Amino acid sequence: MLNSTAVCFHGRKMMPLLPALAGALLLAAIVQPAHAARDVPDLKRLYEVSAASRFQNLVIVVHGVFGARIRRRADKQEIWPGNTSSLLFSSYETLALDINPQTLEVRSDQTEAYALFDRVGGHDYYGRIVKVLHEAGRYEAAIAGQPRTAGTHAYYVFVYDWRQDIADNAAKLDAFIEQIRRDYRMPRLKVDIVAHSMGALVTRYFIRYGKRDVLDQNTFHPDNSGAAKLRKVVLIGAPNLGSVSGLQDFLTGYKLGLGTIPTEVIATMPGSYELLPNPSRDWMITPQGRRADVKLYDVRTWKRFKWSILIRMRVRGFGTVSASLRMQRRTCMYWRDSLPDNLNVRGASIRPCPCRCKIHRCVTSYSAVIAN
Repeated sequence: MLNSTAVCFHGRKMMPLLPALAGALLLAAIVQPAHAARDVPDLKRLYEVSAASRFQNLVIVVHGVFGARIRRRADKQEIWPGNTSSLLFSSYETLALDINPQTLEVRSDQTEAYALFDRVGGHDYYGRIVKVLHEAGRYEAAIAGQPRTAGTHAYYVFVYDWRQDIADNAAKLDAFIEQIRRDYRMPRLKVDIVAHSMGALVTRYFIRYGKRDVLDQNTFHPDNSGAAKLRKVVLIGAPNLGSVSGLQDFLTGYKLGLGTIPTEVIATMPGSYELLPNPSRDWMITPQGRRADVKLYDVRTWKRFKWSILIRMRVRGFGTVSASLRMQRRTCMYWRDSLPDNLNVRGASIRPCPCRCKIHRCVTSYSAVIAN
């Protein structure tokens, strides 16, 4: 049995953040712009054929984790991402959700996702995707709930709370598409989806189960009810088997600027558990490169290694972690099902994702080391 508490993550490079750097340069070091210097295809030329077509083409952009701006409902004060100063220095404790540890439902959420996190501090995140659709693809920006006429190319942005459960967000995606159908007065209208990161997981769930919540079950029977409402799907950077990066965030917090979103906050987000590695893969190995017998979805493992909020054996939130791990252990099973053959699905990767971590014997207290 391994009694180690030191974990090395392979596959992610850490970018040094020097306090002496100016604010703009520091922000640039947090997340590299998606449009880093490289050869860019002539997108306008690629879109010429579809733009000239009379065929109605509707696209929904589904962002990933951290991709929606979140604000308080009462005073409309933005709590994520806020301004540049917040990105550099805030610990974002206001992002924590009040979760019922028995039902995993949010007890009282006074916040809402209200807009795409497209850009901040002069740096682009999802803004360029929208710009390409508008300028190169000649798509018109549209808002669900506003009546439209058929025959136009339009794009929508599905904004959801990335902290929440994937099944809940899939149900909201279903309602979003149904609203678009009513806007066009076309009850059988099909749309295209371009989804990134967690948004790809929301989309995959929607394809299989539509608005149904099957996570309380031990077996899953896809009815592909969501697929019937889609024409084409593009999944970008989809963590279909989870990501070691998700575990890293639980262990060390999410590094952001000079601060960190603490593990106590991440542990309250149901969506965070759904990004953990799938146990069917060799997600953890020994120093000799062999598969380590570590049960990720057993709360006793987290207690033994003092992971996340259990690093200091805190009692608060323990029930939430335990219940969420039990739920996610079942959730991993539905990712194994293949998508329906009659749906046009394409996938793309932005960069290699961390696929495993290495665990070491350690005499001292908990520590985590990031390896290049």
